[in-house]
Amino acid sequence: MPKKQIDITDKIIGIYVEKYYGEKLCDIQGRYHVKCHSAIYFYCSVVEDRLRFNKELREKIEIKKNEYKSKIRINRERRENSFRS
Repeated sequence: MPKKQIDITDKIIGIYVEKYYGEKLCDIQGRYHVKCHSAIYFYCSVVEDRLRFNKELREKIEIKKNEYKSKIRINRERRENSFRS
């Protein structure tokens, strides 16, 4: 069975979870048998004090997600333009 590809948001949130909580997201998923997004919210609301996963962190994640989406869009446009040439 093919591995499910983790989307950009999952990767970014995983980085922040690891940075702020000192645990890798995949370890959290494995321990609690939950999917990626579920692992984040489960861990932040039940296992850890939810206040640590605060508004500021959510804003940083949103900014990073938008940066990644922008880079992907630019790269896609460049590829399309190079094929047209």
